[in-house]
Amino acid sequence: MGIQFSHKIAAVNRLDMADMLLASGNLDRADALYRDLAQDAPNDADVSAALGTIALRRGDKDRARQEWKLAIGQGIQDAALCFQYESLAELAGVPEDELRPVLVVGCPEVCSPSHHSSTK
Repeated sequence: MGIQFSHKIAAVNRLDMADMLLASGNLDRADALYRDLAQDAPNDADVSAALGTIALRRGDKDRARQEWKLAIGQGIQDAALCFQYESLAELAGVPEDELRPVLVVGCPEVCSPSHHSSTK
């Protein structure tokens, strides 16, 4: 039981370190640490979201969109991320019938009828 608890603390410390590296602009080290964290916790939406942010900062919009789609599917609750994902998907020409199910599940506020009627 003690080992499992200490493993969780270590993971939190590594996530905090990765967040600090990303915030300071050290993309290479942040990317390496987030990828390591993704190996340990492949369903962590925060890790996927961060990898998407790194990809976007590096100019890789397709990778950013893939990572953010994964984060949304993993249950992240972040309206700003959903909006960014929607914007990149629309720019990439992702059909609405492919885009909408992702947003309905992960970001219902983005898919509300009032949102779409005001953006069209």
